[in-house]
Amino acid sequence: TKMEFYHDTVLVTGSSFGDVCVWDLNISRDGCFSDDVSRLTIRHRTNSAHNGTVEAVEVCGNIALTSGGNDGAIKGWDLSKGTLLGIVSCHPGRAVPEVRDQAMLKSSVVGALFHNESIVSICRDGTLHTSNYNSVY
Repeated sequence: TKMEFYHDTVLVTGSSFGDVCVWDLNISRDGCFSDDVSRLTIRHRTNSAHNGTVEAVEVCGNIALTSGGNDGAIKGWDLSKGTLLGIVSCHPGRAVPEVRDQAMLKSSVVGALFHNESIVSICRDGTLHTSNYNSVY
């Protein structure tokens, strides 16, 4: 599971089931105690947003980039609405031999970030990919 804060009170998470969730973190004062009490309330949930584990969550402005699983895709989400803005299929998946049993696995996106006007991503097989942010979202 991966997570990142957005505006200090919103948390974006990705799960091992491929789900992407946006949570409101409500901090309130208890009348009897001076301790802060934190409560998470789900704002948006997208089940099976990715094929496999969500490997990365990156937030920039009102957009969350998530990448994951063997789908080789980076998906952009509007955090206020919970809607999909676009998909970058930048790592279609190449067979990568696994040393233990010589099985062939598709490579997945393990990281994505914003840089200037670009989205930069890295795949499990070590390949990097850049996409122009404005042409995608």
